[in-house]
Amino acid sequence: MITLLAVPTLNDAFVGWLGDSLFWPGTNAWQPRSHNLWGQLSRFSHWQPALGIVASALLIVPGILSANQQFADDNLRPWQQAQLTNAELGQQLVQAHFGTGATGPITITLQGTQNLTNQRALQTIDQLTRQLTAVPNVNRVISVTRPTGQPIASFYVNNQLSAINIDLAGKQTSVAQLQRTLASDQKTLKQAATSKHTKSVDQLSDRINDLADLNDQLNDQLKTVNKLLTPSTDDEQPTKQADSEQLHRALSKLDRLTSRTTTALDHVVSAQTAVATEAGHVDQHVHRVTQSLKQTTAPFKTLLASLTATHSYLESLADSEVGHSFYLPANAATNQAYQNSLFTNVSSDSNMTQLTVLLKTAPGDQASRQTLRQLEAVTHASLLATPLKASKITTTGITAQQQARHQLVSQHALKWTVGVAGILVIALWLGLRSFLLSALVTGGLAALAISSWGWTQLIMTQWQHAGLLSSAVFLSSLVILALHWLTVTLMAVDRQNWFHHFDAQRLQTHFYACGQLVWPVTLLECGYLLPLWLTAAPNLKGLALMSLIGIGLSNLIVPATLPGLIRWTVSFPRWSQLLKRRSA
Repeated sequence: MITLLAVPTLNDAFVGWLGDSLFWPGTNAWQPRSHNLWGQLSRFSHWQPALGIVASALLIVPGILSANQQFADDNLRPWQQAQLTNAELGQQLVQAHFGTGATGPITITLQGTQNLTNQRALQTIDQLTRQLTAVPNVNRVISVTRPTGQPIASFYVNNQLSAINIDLAGKQTSVAQLQRTLASDQKTLKQAATSKHTKSVDQLSDRINDLADLNDQLNDQLKTVNKLLTPSTDDEQPTKQADSEQLHRALSKLDRLTSRTTTALDHVVSAQTAVATEAGHVDQHVHRVTQSLKQTTAPFKTLLASLTATHSYLESLADSEVGHSFYLPANAATNQAYQNSLFTNVSSDSNMTQLTVLLKTAPGDQASRQTLRQLEAVTHASLLATPLKASKITTTGITAQQQARHQLVSQHALKWTVGVAGILVIALWLGLRSFLLSALVTGGLAALAISSWGWTQLIMTQWQHAGLLSSAVFLSSLVILALHWLTVTLMAVDRQNWFHHFDAQRLQTHFYACGQLVWPVTLLECGYLLPLWLTAAPNLKGLALMSLIGIGLSNLIVPATLPGLIRWTVSFPRWSQLLKRRSA
């Protein structure tokens, strides 16, 4: 680095001090050329200043567009410049064993003016938890509704609806079974009533059969009496006494049979009357019971259809977005995990709660700070138009503390950068006696450095896939480019008062002479940088490539733009005069 600073300045000092004697003993082996690249470019720029500026822009702009702030280290990131504290070193040590985000979570505290454990507040907190979980680089979010980072299954609508659907399915089965039981009972009742009526008819049939038997006996006895009363044709004649006794016995038996027949006939009439009466009562009773069963079965059919429709609706509701909503059940007091979460994540007055966000990256990483900004934006957006919109939001944790400190360092770094640029502009202004020219030189140096870095990244990172380059590559090349750029531009300007003593021929001659002086300096720089470019080390190769690109761009841009700008300063371009005429 000391050599890089010393060689260009000493060479320029020796050239200015010794002049041509520096090249003693010289040689006349070849004659100096009457024109060089700087002379040709200055002539073109003086002839067409706009084309020279456009050509220079075509060289600079692609590199600027390709440049980015990705480095292989964090040395150029202001938020990493601060020395790590003992707490951060300990945090990194613990992080190596327990994961990147576990040791440095982000805590978001919500302080409201009302109870945060009611139904609507808990639903809002759970919705916020779900949105924070969806943020990239977030591992999990712990809140009062998710004490382990995972939802409590029984506290969400889809699981509650699943339990209700299971109960409804059981109720449907019970109702269907009851409906089948009623139909079976109705059939059994009809069969029972018919069997009872059949029993009475069987009794009546038995009575009639008994009456028929008595009738047959009575007919036989009548035949016997009739036979006794009819005279016989046989030779033997019975005595009167014997005939009388037989006839008396036959008539007595006939009388008994007649009495029994009368009694049996009375029994038949009674049984017939009982059958008729019972049949009427049974028919009426069966009719009433049947109508009642029909009236009972119809509501059961309606209830079964309603349960089926409700079951289908609840299944659809569980599959919708509503199914993912949080709903505090009535038996929440018996859930031990939820009660522990209330004790851990909610204050004693229930007006304050916390959400702990675990990240996938380390707290000091750039991705963690970007995630923190996203979490803050998501939190504010999620609580709008909710019962917690008036809540006070506080973010704490290692990432938040480091972000505040790193923002402070970044602001100071920005101030130092602006201060150095301002000092450079003022120094050039005092030396060149032109504020516009000093601003152009400073702006050109910034554009040259960014464009050279962009071209280097494009070639090595994207085309050659050499990986990210170290920040030392950018810093070292920036020093070389700054020295070369200031040497070339100050040499080209050389405090010439072109505004008062402008001569086109003298301007071109001056840039020709500057080109003669620039090429030796460029050759010395190339002699130092080309061996570095041929090495296998990516950082050395990147240093040489960025420096060579910047040197080449500066050697082309200065003679292609500066003569045209000087001409425009002395004599305004035609298009500006036309604009003035049109405006007048």
